Order: sequence, then C-alpha cells, then structure tokens
Amino acid sequence: MTIFDFLNNITHDKNNNELDISDYSVYSPYIINRFLSQYSSDVCYIVNHTVNNNCESNSDKEFHYKFLTNTLPKLKKKFIRYIKKKTTKDKDYSKCANLHEISKREVDLYFKEFKLNIENYE
Repeated sequence: MTIFDFLNNITHDKNNNELDISDYSVYSPYIINRFLSQYSSDVCYIVNHTVNNNCESNSDKEFHYKFLTNTLPKLKKKFIRYIKKKTTKDKDYSKCANLHEISKREVDLYFKEFKLNIENYE
C-alpha cells in the first residue's frame, strides 16, 4: 500500500484493514496528519485536538491508523492542495553584465541596492 491508499482508506473507504509488516515502513503518522490537516478546516480541528493529544508518541502506527479510521467521518473525495514553496524567477543579468564588463553577481547587487528596474537596461 502507498501513503495515498492509507489516506483514501481513512477518509473515504473506511475499511478496517490491519496493517501488515510491510506497511509499517510506508505508513508515517506525521505525513498522514499533515495531509489530513490540509483537507479542510474541520478535519484540521479534529486532527489537532484528538490525534495530537491521544497519539503523542506516534510510535504505535497501528493504533494511529485505527484511531483515525474510527474517529473521522466518511468524507467526500476532494483534491488536497499541498502547500508548496513559492519559486521566484531568477532575472537574467547576462546582457547588462556583458555590456558593462562586470559579473552577474555585481549587477544583481547594484539592482538590489539601488532598486533599479532591469527592463530599462535590457
């Protein structure tokens, strides 16, 4: 089973399957709690106030799994948007660096220090 199979079983299917020995390496209570808390604000509240208080050590994975399948109601299938880090587009200073015969790092420093707009210099 994958981590997504566990999530589907906890939230939608509600099959009380026992965890096999091979599933112990895949099942991570931290990741399960993280995905469930991003499902909705209600599920986040349930996870924060029940699971985090009752499953403090997260050492017993089978207890954590059974507790979640029995505690959470059957939910609709929903795409969970995982929060990602915002990426910034790196500006290309190569034309300006070649024109003034300085390094890209120095050009970047000048643009940041003097708050210049790069579009004016390309």
